[in-house]
Amino acid sequence: AWCLEKLAEISIVRGRGSRNQPNEFVRAAILFGAAAALRAPSASVIDLVDKPEHERRLQEIKAELDESVFEKAWRTGEYMTLELAVEYALDG
Repeated sequence: AWCLEKLAEISIVRGRGSRNQPNEFVRAAILFGAAAALRAPSASVIDLVDKPEHERRLQEIKAELDESVFEKAWRTGEYMTLELAVEYALDG
């Protein structure tokens, strides 16, 4: 999950000031959704020291996307298998 979250952060950075900005933020939301889904079964949590930055990243994505777009992207990530999430993450 941590690796997917870091790849999502890369998409955020790539999206800042880019003409391809919405696609990068959608990609980040998908990856964060996939990471959250991976954490859920094992009750894995984000380290307390990382939590504020994680929340800032999510807020940045939400500020760039319509709420419905964010929710759809998040759900897309949640429903990905681990294999599909990794493939998607590496395809960017």
